[in-house]
Amino acid sequence: TPVPGGSAYCAAKAGLDMITRVLALEVAGRGVTVTALYPGHVDTAMQEDIRSVDTTDSNLDTTWFHDIYAAGKLAPPADVAALACWLVGPWSRERNGEFFSAEDAAWVAQVRRDLG
Repeated sequence: TPVPGGSAYCAAKAGLDMITRVLALEVAGRGVTVTALYPGHVDTAMQEDIRSVDTTDSNLDTTWFHDIYAAGKLAPPADVAALACWLVGPWSRERNGEFFSAEDAAWVAQVRRDLG
């Protein structure tokens, strides 16, 4: 999602999408799987840092970050770690070049079933 004042961050995220696609093509057939995880909004130190920034003289609007925090919409890091464990496990072996979102309820349910 484009964020005013976040051009470098947003460009880096777009770059991760492309490198996932390209690496998947480059390693196809070699027993290596390349996937990407969209973790969603995670309760991390970066989130806390953003909420603590004085944006009086900045282009960055942190209102959204405060709103998702107040609404309890930040995932615990352990939840996202479980998704990452699934991706590096045997379950994703045939999923080369795919993108996985923590907001995909069906996939998250599958991860929970597979990991027990």
